[in-house]
Amino acid sequence: MLGVRPVRRTLALGVCYLVVVASQAQRAQSTFITASPSHRSRQNVFATADSALQAVWDVYVDQSKTKVRGDNKMSPPRVMETIEMLSPSPDLCRVYPFAEGKRKGQSVVRCVQRDQDNDSVLSAFEVTVNTLDGIYRLMSHHMGLSDIEKIYDVLKNIEEGDRKVAEDESNAANEAIECYTRVLKSIDRNSMLESKVSRGLILTKRSQAFLRRAAYHQKELQALVQDLTETIPSETTIKIIFQTASSYPSLKPSLFSKLSGDAKEQQAKFRSIRFRHDMYEFALLHAVQDSLQSTQLLPENSKAFRIAGECLASLRKMGEAALYFRRALALLPPHDEDILGLVDVLQKNQMKQELAERARLSGFSGDTLRLALDVAAA
Repeated sequence: MLGVRPVRRTLALGVCYLVVVASQAQRAQSTFITASPSHRSRQNVFATADSALQAVWDVYVDQSKTKVRGDNKMSPPRVMETIEMLSPSPDLCRVYPFAEGKRKGQSVVRCVQRDQDNDSVLSAFEVTVNTLDGIYRLMSHHMGLSDIEKIYDVLKNIEEGDRKVAEDESNAANEAIECYTRVLKSIDRNSMLESKVSRGLILTKRSQAFLRRAAYHQKELQALVQDLTETIPSETTIKIIFQTASSYPSLKPSLFSKLSGDAKEQQAKFRSIRFRHDMYEFALLHAVQDSLQSTQLLPENSKAFRIAGECLASLRKMGEAALYFRRALALLPPHDEDILGLVDVLQKNQMKQELAERARLSGFSGDTLRLALDVAAA
């Protein structure tokens, strides 16, 4: 619910003060919301229908409360950004920061409706809102702004995708990928959305979701390989079986029947391993495709290049990954806190490259080498 409180005093709005003369204050007072807006019609917000059509909104977002608690709760800067993105036009909804710094509890959003012609105040109210759904209700119902449904749906899918990527459930990564894919399709259908939502950013997010899907397949792959390893008899066990068969010929049929059955079971498990490994590589290929495309759209974004490097490294392309890691490092400003982490990533990538080269020199090649590296990867 949006907690709406009447404004019964002059609003201190950061760098500016709203001073209303007695005649204007008396007129504006009749338009203030005095109850929860969920129980009042839209006409209670506006003086008249005609004034609503001719009005603009000044929205002031309190920046003094820095702590955010709860799922899907937005920080004050993000509340400002979301209002700006949902606004159909910057001329209809102007957003400003201010810092009250006195009231305890949540930060507030103050909305002042002005006449376009003479800048007089038509209505004013304040709310405590820090969720996407709350901001959408505020702007669509209480402020009367139209043509914001499409961008709201896009932002909702982004929010849901981000939430799913952070979950550990097996299907969460797939649901996140679907959310980001819907966003990209919306941008394809409506080019105006691309001015508000970065395609490169969404591709970066989807590549991370594909990485999460790959990590799930890798975990399943490691479990299958471990299970297969435990069912394969050791060299000592095989020697004992053959010695027993030689010493007791009557046991040969049953012993070899058991070995034959075990071999068929192992073949079935190996097919499961091949299937899971193909799914793992398929997810990585999608991650690489999205991440490389995002670096083309965001050529100055260090995070995009780092994620592209991670995707390439997961696909055993350590040489190419190093190039993207170095580019990500070069894009960081001096003394950035991520520099040491990227240097460590570069060093680990070099170690993996050297390990793969030693494995090749030891006789591993092709599918065997790829499977061994993917199972051993942490």
